[in-house]
Amino acid sequence: MKIKTKNVLWTVVLIIFLLLMFALNYKKISNIYLNKKAEKSNSNITFQVYSNENNILKILVTAKDEQNGIKRIVYIDENGNQKEIDCYGKTQIAMDYEVKQNGEYEFKMINKKDEETKEKLVVDDNYRNNLIPIYVSTEKDIDINGNVTIEFPESNNKKMYKIGKNGTWTEYKGEFTINSYDIIEKNLQNSDTKKVDIYAKMQDEAKNVVQIKKEIENIDVDIEEPQINIISVDNYSTLTSDGVINNGKVSINYDNREGILNYYSIDNGNTWIEYDNDLTFNNVTNIMAKSIKSKSGLKAESSKIINPSAKNAIGVYAYDNDIDTNYLVSNSSVYMIIDNSAIGKKVNILVSAVSLAYGMQANINFFDVNGDVVGDSYSTVYTTNLKMKIPDNAVKIEISVNQSYYLNDLRIEE
Repeated sequence: MKIKTKNVLWTVVLIIFLLLMFALNYKKISNIYLNKKAEKSNSNITFQVYSNENNILKILVTAKDEQNGIKRIVYIDENGNQKEIDCYGKTQIAMDYEVKQNGEYEFKMINKKDEETKEKLVVDDNYRNNLIPIYVSTEKDIDINGNVTIEFPESNNKKMYKIGKNGTWTEYKGEFTINSYDIIEKNLQNSDTKKVDIYAKMQDEAKNVVQIKKEIENIDVDIEEPQINIISVDNYSTLTSDGVINNGKVSINYDNREGILNYYSIDNGNTWIEYDNDLTFNNVTNIMAKSIKSKSGLKAESSKIINPSAKNAIGVYAYDNDIDTNYLVSNSSVYMIIDNSAIGKKVNILVSAVSLAYGMQANINFFDVNGDVVGDSYSTVYTTNLKMKIPDNAVKIEISVNQSYYLNDLRIEE
């Protein structure tokens, strides 16, 4: 029994001893690993582009090994020839390198322990376009407001940016905001792509310049301003039960691409109506039109005062319900279209001679759709005030006078 107890005690002591030895060796192994890691971190190859003028990249290649020193640098030039640079144990070496064509360019650093560090430079269009990274953050996938951040390399170089090709170069001092309407108002958007371009550049003391342009996808500047046009007017004024009107037809040319809603307003923007066809107006109207893009919310608005006037319109003083004002008719006949609302009612017409030196004779006739005279015709001289019933089949009325005259009043009797 004592022998068994003694064996158990020796076994426990042995286990404790082995655990202590493992802990000590683990610490040593860990220190070796950390030292190796630290040694590796002090060994690297970096690339810094300091010029891209004429699409030729001028690059400062820096190799560093602070722990062991650099024995030589090996690389392949653009012509495919292997080049070597002896470094004589220096801890850091910098060299200029030019890249004219896209491709892969590998650099190898061998330290004094003959350990190799490789780094590959991959030059493609994406690399060239992001030499100075530009980021625009927005709340929506595509928006009208954005925050711009440009990641210039840390240096004392001059750092500049501008919005659009025709923008003004401005010193970059940190994040800034852009707005679609400000860009459109200043005409800074790209007229070909309908997008906004942001330019960034840096310049060193030797006047070397790196400049890039980035097309921004998530700021919307692509919308057309609605165009308001009178497309037709009636040949003649129209006599209605409510008075004389001059009809004009208006069209609005909108940006009709998918995802754009188009509206108009005739009450100064208090009410907006979705536009779906040409509009007809018979008096002076301020028409407002706007387009709204559903994704970004970008809007374009315009307005125009429409004053529809028949080609052979009668002046407003002839039907302003004031007999002391008048519309001068110079040796010509006056015609008006008769609206259905005026059929069967009496029209009051007051005409007067410009000069009593000559005898004035006024003739008033109604015509049907065939151009034939219908109903009663009226003839009078000098100043006269006629009240005539409009025939049921009349579509046009003519006032014909043998000399210049005043049309003082023209209205439907109540």
